[in-house]
Amino acid sequence: MNAIQPAAEFTDTLIEKDVFEREILVLLGRDLHLSQSFALEQCRKYVDTIIAMWMDGFSIRYTFEHLKVLLIEAAKSDEELKWQINPDLLKPAKPASKAIVELVASNPTQPSEEGQSEEETFFGTVKWYSAKKGFGFIVSDELEGDIFVHHKEIEGKGFKKLSTGEDVFFEIIETDRGTEAQRVRRQQ
Repeated sequence: MNAIQPAAEFTDTLIEKDVFEREILVLLGRDLHLSQSFALEQCRKYVDTIIAMWMDGFSIRYTFEHLKVLLIEAAKSDEELKWQINPDLLKPAKPASKAIVELVASNPTQPSEEGQSEEETFFGTVKWYSAKKGFGFIVSDELEGDIFVHHKEIEGKGFKKLSTGEDVFFEIIETDRGTEAQRVRRQQ
């Protein structure tokens, strides 16, 4: 069996639904250190999400990473789940990785006005966004891979969503889940 690439969010090959679900189950057990019965229980709990992502063509690895985020969030209020999950995954986000620190250091920015953030702003395009799920991905020529974006990081009022192909400006933060967009603004 081929190794699953960690950053592959969509798959080009058709994967049977049963194989897809089984691989998610294996990853839950292996990476989260869940017992087989508890991992199966979690798969059943999130079956709608898993099937929707399978139908949308997401890769096994990406679907697992999304499910892992949901489980870690749920563990904050579910003592049984908190007890079952690998405790290292429940630790707060780590500071930016050395690679991100080097990237920012090599591209210093000047704040345009006094008191504004000195974070580097990147330009990108929305690759995919689901208003129903509240998240999506941005791609940028300046950064490697896809950047996760959550609806809470979209600036504006009211219902916040992005459209596929829309140009945006954003800053990044490195979390234990990878690179994520923050302070996402539409191009004016």
